[in-house]
Amino acid sequence: MKKVTVVHHYGGLGGAGKSLLNNVRILVKNWSVHVILPAGEPSDIDGELKKIKGISISYATFIPSIPLYSGGFTMLSPAFYVHLVKSFVCMKAFCALVEKTKPDLLIVNSLITSWLSMKLMNVSKVCFVRETQLSTIGNVFLRYFLNRFDKVVFISNYDSKCWGLSTEVHLIENTVEYDEELVPLVNVRSSNFKLLYLGGTSYIKGFYFLLVSLILTKCRHKIEIVILGSVDRRVKNLMCFIFRRHLNIVFVGKVSNVSKYYLDCDAVIFPVVKVHQGRPIFEAGYHHKAVIVPDFDNLKEYVDDGINGFTYRKGSCISLAKVFEGLVGNNDIVKFCGDRNYEQYLSKHTKNHGIQKMTELLHKL
Repeated sequence: MKKVTVVHHYGGLGGAGKSLLNNVRILVKNWSVHVILPAGEPSDIDGELKKIKGISISYATFIPSIPLYSGGFTMLSPAFYVHLVKSFVCMKAFCALVEKTKPDLLIVNSLITSWLSMKLMNVSKVCFVRETQLSTIGNVFLRYFLNRFDKVVFISNYDSKCWGLSTEVHLIENTVEYDEELVPLVNVRSSNFKLLYLGGTSYIKGFYFLLVSLILTKCRHKIEIVILGSVDRRVKNLMCFIFRRHLNIVFVGKVSNVSKYYLDCDAVIFPVVKVHQGRPIFEAGYHHKAVIVPDFDNLKEYVDDGINGFTYRKGSCISLAKVFEGLVGNNDIVKFCGDRNYEQYLSKHTKNHGIQKMTELLHKL
């Protein structure tokens, strides 16, 4: 059986981690799979991978990377150059770790580790680009690295067109699948319009933008916001103190069973303040829920305003507040869009779609 080594850059169970799990489940049927993960915390993805039979895992103290993408470092940040120096120092040891696995195929699960195309020249190499491009001079180097892969995989048409690569390009949309039973959180719903937000207290994912938008909403007393994801306790305490009489906020934090919160909401809000990958759009569709997103070009590829979700003018709290005001009490349109979002999930993001496209990708490698 041929060997495939997969390099994964982050230990948390984010969108890239969920896609990794789905792909490994497909790979392990025909390949001997070895995954390289970063050591230390968070280690969520490590625990999930260990549930999959037939794979092996090794750990790198530090995975060298070039973190230029929307939501990452910028070239004006001193931390970016500190990270580059550390990456350069650790590069030789990391390459030795990869070479030790003796793969027939190397899969790099992130744009930021695409520099590995310069190494292991005698094996087939595939890069999954899961980040949205950041306009920077560094793209010259990243494009050079990507063009040295045998195949490059994108998760949206928007992202694939941004790079204009000369190598073989594939499109494999994110797939959504859940093992847990789909059971609602509660049997009796309140009369509030309940929104689900999965970004924790992250600035980039829109936590503060969302709060300001809710404050500007005339009917905010009729809206309840449930917050999942990593929560800074100090921020939580401060927000609860300031807004306890003005906003209905429920901080849940990180959870293992996300489905029950999707099922228990009226709609999902994805208020990112920078261009970002929109996995919650597809997860909402799986659960027959509509989504509310800013009108970034990459998100408009998946959300048609008034059809399977609702868009607002990016960066405008007033625009989002008006969307909230238009949805409160209009359950029929919200349900209509939720059902259309489920249809989109069926058209592009099911497990079977992932298996079919991964099989096509791996053909002749």
